[in-house]
Parts: sequence; C-alpha cells; structure tokens
Amino acid sequence: MPLRLFAAVHYLVLSGDAPDALSGHFEDFAAALVEHEDALRARVETHGVQTNEVQRCTMLLPTFLAATAATGLPLELIELGPSAGLNLLVDRYRYRYANGSFGPADALLELTVEERGERVPAAVLDLGVRLQHVGRAVVGHELPVSPLEVVALDGSAVLGHGP
Repeated sequence: MPLRLFAAVHYLVLSGDAPDALSGHFEDFAAALVEHEDALRARVETHGVQTNEVQRCTMLLPTFLAATAATGLPLELIELGPSAGLNLLVDRYRYRYANGSFGPADALLELTVEERGERVPAAVLDLGVRLQHVGRAVVGHELPVSPLEVVALDGSAVLGHGP
C-alpha cells in the first residue's frame, strides 16, 4: 500500500491538484494527505502500480543462461506486464556478479549484484558468454496486465515526469 499511496500523491502533483505535495517538506506532504484524503483513498483502491524495475533481471539471468545452455534452444520470453518490456532486454544489460560478469561491455546499463549466501557460479556466467558468441537470440513479447490509456489525462499523468 505505501507504494500505491506515493503513486497517488505523485498523481496529485502531476495533475496540479497538490503541486507541492512532494516538495521534500513533510508539512506539504501531510497537508496533501488531509486535503485530498477521499481522492487518495479512491486512487489507492482502484489503481495499481507499475514499477518498471530491471534490477530483477539480475536474479533471472543465471536461470535463463542455465536453461538455454541445457536445452540448446534460444530463450523466448513472455512478460506479463510488470516492467513495460524492460525485462525483455535482459541480454542487452551488463551484469557484475561476485564470480564474474555477463553482457556487452559497452552496454548502456550495468547492474551490479550484491549477492548474499550462495554465489552465482562462474561456470554459469561462462555459459552465457559462449551463448552470446554463437548468436543465440532472446525474443520477447510483452502482454500488459493493465495497459495505460496514454491519450487520457489519467494515463498521461501516470507516465509524466512532473513539473
């Protein structure tokens, strides 16, 4: 619920209804909560949140590499909406694990993994490097669970960056 509440407050900022709510001053935030309580409650109850977080790829990649190596087949992904398709680009990011790295050296995004407990084996990362060189493709398809209508005020405000 906290994430939905902050998203609802962010919506108030973007819509201009409470432009100072996220100013960094607690008083502005608290005032928006009191003044817009009903609207915030309704939005929290009716609107989900898309986190669009690619860091989860760091946990998925070793499994993808092992499965691709074991089957000899290219990896085909279907994503059910949680990341706006960003996780479908799993092979375009650079990953740094305790036992090695994977991904293009010139990748625009590098994800450093803080591993706890058992480490990703270097052998798995080496498999990935070999697979990259033989041209295995990652094919991805995204199926949005709750697609946004960006032409409507509601959808475009969710995607907006604010003032």
